[in-house]
Amino acid sequence: MTNHPDWPITTGHNFWNPQSVEVKVTKFARASLDVASEVARIAATPMSIRDRAAALLCPLSRIVPFQAAWIGLLAMGHLGHTELLNHGHEQRFRHYLAGSETFEQIELTGVNRSPGALCLRTSPVPESALPAWDLHLRPAGFKEGLGTGLFTPDGRYLGILLLHLDTADHPTDEALDLVGRLAPRIAAALDPLRSLADLAGIVRDATAGVALTREFEPLPLPGLAGHPLLASGAGPLTVVGRRFTDGETHLSFRCPVGADPADQRLLRVTALAAASPTPDLVAVVTLSPPGDQHGLSRHELEILGLLAEDWPDRRIATALRTSPAGVADRVALITARLAAPTREVAILRACRLGLYVPPGLPAAHR
Repeated sequence: MTNHPDWPITTGHNFWNPQSVEVKVTKFARASLDVASEVARIAATPMSIRDRAAALLCPLSRIVPFQAAWIGLLAMGHLGHTELLNHGHEQRFRHYLAGSETFEQIELTGVNRSPGALCLRTSPVPESALPAWDLHLRPAGFKEGLGTGLFTPDGRYLGILLLHLDTADHPTDEALDLVGRLAPRIAAALDPLRSLADLAGIVRDATAGVALTREFEPLPLPGLAGHPLLASGAGPLTVVGRRFTDGETHLSFRCPVGADPADQRLLRVTALAAASPTPDLVAVVTLSPPGDQHGLSRHELEILGLLAEDWPDRRIATALRTSPAGVADRVALITARLAAPTREVAILRACRLGLYVPPGLPAAHR
């Protein structure tokens, strides 16, 4: 058995005997267990990411007596972090923390490349190479600081936690080690993809899903499989990107699985706007079984998609290589199958139920 580093074990024998071993738990070790337990509880509690971040400061303050704290999440597309939480820092420094200069100093220390917590005395680079201290921290009365990269269990660098203190006596080596060991749990609690996976969970029977960035690129979601229809550049994501750019916050439609028009296999696509703490993640997109199609064929769902875009019958007839009269007859059948009094009501009902295949899907998905 390997002893816990904070639990010195003494025994009168040279072998393991549970009845004769006296376990001496230090005060810090007891506090460590309490803090670890509270961090785990906060991570499992249903609340917003910002609320979780604020709640985490309380247990951390019991092992590191900090006066200021800052948590930033990695900003996609540029060298910097998006502020998730600030406690005790002035506005000017907060702006500095989110900028590229701070990111370069984080790169220099390697905090964003490997797990574990650092402070000034354990930093691999001298304080003179970290201008934040001369420019902001020393003038504000801070004498020491702690930084740890936040890495998710699957190894993604999520962001950084910074704690600043008005004493050089802390953090202790034990506190540094504990914060480093707690960092993955903290990262899991603050992972925006986790909250988006929770959002995706409200879509009944979802079998695959991704988070969508503001560039409409997909990111995998914990607990949900991927799918070719949700790959970068795939038709459903193109449609979602276009509609969300136009101001949509919720979208549902059917998407053909195969390219052959005779192939009737469909999946339901659902897109939900993301309430993310960073502007980089804008939506969750899921796939699920098609559900009740009210007897509508793939061809009829495609007609409904064109009607929803205000295409006139003549234009629909040209696109589908049929006659306007044929389109009118098919719309009448669609209206009856949706139990709607008029085609206008049928279109509204189809949009509400996601019973249409939108135009603009690449040929591979139509």
